Amino acid sequence: MAPPPDAILMQFLFAPLLQQAVCVTAKLKIADLLVHPKTVTELASLTQTHEDTLNRVLRMLISVGIFNKNNEDKFELTPLASLLRSDLPNSMYSFAVKNSSGIRVYGEIVETAHAMNLLPSRTAGFTSTC
Repeated sequence: MAPPPDAILMQFLFAPLLQQAVCVTAKLKIADLLVHPKTVTELASLTQTHEDTLNRVLRMLISVGIFNKNNEDKFELTPLASLLRSDLPNSMYSFAVKNSSGIRVYGEIVETAHAMNLLPSRTAGFTSTC
């Protein structure tokens, strides 16, 4: 059964935000870290990011099937998320990191991620665009 029209339109309206969320998680190499499921606390610690903000980004990506959360409250890979692993031959990791800077989003999720300490400092090689 096809999704209702309003659900389809919402996907289009949120596409730029989702693109930036994919970019942020790719830069943080979340998919690489989720070879074994992890809690958001573990992921935030490993990536030196703000736990609540990272949780919100990951939950948004769960809503479109990019990540999953299991019964133990741990995030895990889906087939889509596996494409963001940097160590696989069919990886789209580099594409996600290098080609996701073209769309600017109201509120700039990347700037917000920097402001909330979700991403490492700009001096570590990160720019204002993902």
